Amino acid sequence: MLFCDVVGSTALGESLDPEAVRALLARYFGVMRGIVESYEGSVEKFIGDAVMAVFGVPAVHEDDALRACRAAVEMREAFADLGIEGRIGVCTGEVVTGTEERLATGDPVNVAARLQGAAEPGEVLIAATTFRFAGGTASHGWLRRCSDRSGRLGSCVAVVWRTGRGLPIGRWWRS
Repeated sequence: MLFCDVVGSTALGESLDPEAVRALLARYFGVMRGIVESYEGSVEKFIGDAVMAVFGVPAVHEDDALRACRAAVEMREAFADLGIEGRIGVCTGEVVTGTEERLATGDPVNVAARLQGAAEPGEVLIAATTFRFAGGTASHGWLRRCSDRSGRLGSCVAVVWRTGRGLPIGRWWRS
C-alpha cells in the first residue's frame, strides 16, 4: 500500500483561486496515477489531495514491494515539477479486496496512511516489512523510529528518503 499526500494543501486552497487549485490537483493526480501505473500498481482512490495506491492487485508480482518503493521515489521527485511538496508512506502486507472498486482493507492500509502522516515534507517512509521485501539495505536510506499521534508506529523502523539528501538511485531503484 502507498499513500501520498500534498503538504500545505489547505494554504494552497486559501491562497489560490478554486479553479487554479482544481487544475493543480488534476495535474497532480494525473502525474501520480501515471507513475503508479508505470510500475503496474493501481490507484485505489483519491481522498482529498491524497493518493491511495495498491501494488499486487489485480496481478501479483514477486517484486511488488520494490515496485511500490520505486513508484514512491519517482512520485517524490515529481513534486518539484508540480510546484508542491508532499510526503509518502509505504507498507507491505496482506490486504483483502474483492469488490469492483477493490477497496483494500487490512493493517497495511492503516500503517501506510500513518507512515505518510508521520513523514516530513519530502520524505518517503517505508515500513520495515516493505524494506525487507524490497531487498533494501541501510545504505539506501536512513533508519529511524517512527511515531504518530496513535503511538502505533513507535516500534516501526522505517527507511527515510529525503529530498536533497543524495538519494542513491543506482541499481536498487532502476533495473
